[in-house]
Amino acid sequence: MALDEELARLADLRRDGALTSAEFALAKERLLGGGQTVDYAFLAYQAVTATRRRSARVAAAVAVLFAVMSLWGLARQADLRRQAAAVEDAALVEALGVRIPDPRPDIERLELRVRATAYGAVAVVAALPAAAAALLWLLLRPPTPPSGPAPTGAPPPPGAPPPTTFEG
Repeated sequence: MALDEELARLADLRRDGALTSAEFALAKERLLGGGQTVDYAFLAYQAVTATRRRSARVAAAVAVLFAVMSLWGLARQADLRRQAAAVEDAALVEALGVRIPDPRPDIERLELRVRATAYGAVAVVAALPAAAAALLWLLLRPPTPPSGPAPTGAPPPPGAPPPTTFEG
C-alpha cells in the first residue's frame, strides 16, 4: 500500500472512532518515521571515532617510517665503523730502518668515523619522532566498542533486517 493510502486509512479509523488521538499519532509516527528515533549522540560518537581511527593510522604510519629510518641509520653506522676498523696502515717509505707512515689511511678512518657518527645522529633524531608518533597513536586510537547490543534508538547497521515489533 502507498503511504498516502495508509495515512488516509488511519484518518478514516480515527474519524470512525476506532483509534484515539494518541493511537492515531503513534501509528502516524511509526508510518512516517519507521518507529525509530535517531540517536544523535551515538552518530556523533561514530563520526568522532572514525576520525580518531584515521588519525591513529596516520600516526602509526609516521611512527613506522621514522623507526625504519632510525634502524637504517644504526645499521649504516655499524657498517661504517667496521669499514674504519678494517683500514690498514701503510707506509710511504720504509728504508734503512726508517718508516714514514702514510697519512691517507688515518684520513680515511677519520672520514668513516665521522660518517658513522653522522648516521648515529640520524638514528637518534629519527627515533624521537618515531617515539612521539607511537605515543600519539596510543593516545588517538579510540577505545574498543562495547560488546553488547547497540544502544536503544541507534540506527541498525547497514544490511541488517528491520527490527520486528510485537504488539500485544
